[in-house]
Amino acid sequence: MTREAAKHNANVLKSFNYDIHQAVAAQLNSPISYGSKFQPWHRPEPLLHRHPLWDHTKAYLKDGATFPLVPMSETVRLIDKEFMLARGNHKSVLKSKETVRELINEDVIHGHALPLT
Repeated sequence: MTREAAKHNANVLKSFNYDIHQAVAAQLNSPISYGSKFQPWHRPEPLLHRHPLWDHTKAYLKDGATFPLVPMSETVRLIDKEFMLARGNHKSVLKSKETVRELINEDVIHGHALPLT
């Protein structure tokens, strides 16, 4: 988790016109690819193919999951932003900064998070 890594990742994202979906899709068979934290989707299919939710699960494993959000008005967004700024970080972060930093570093090392500028 270095400034150089953040710059590199930002440049990679820029090369995909800041389209995170395209950038991730170009990283097949890497820890950043969709479903990489799971077994290949075809491995559990013989066991799970009759499950009523298998098609949805398979799609998530193959292509990633999206969860559409309800549009937020500018007024609500500003109220929410002010609330979050006033609330601040979770209190456990303040007590355990080094632990949080280690956990974030671990996510970066394993390719589950990208440091960006």
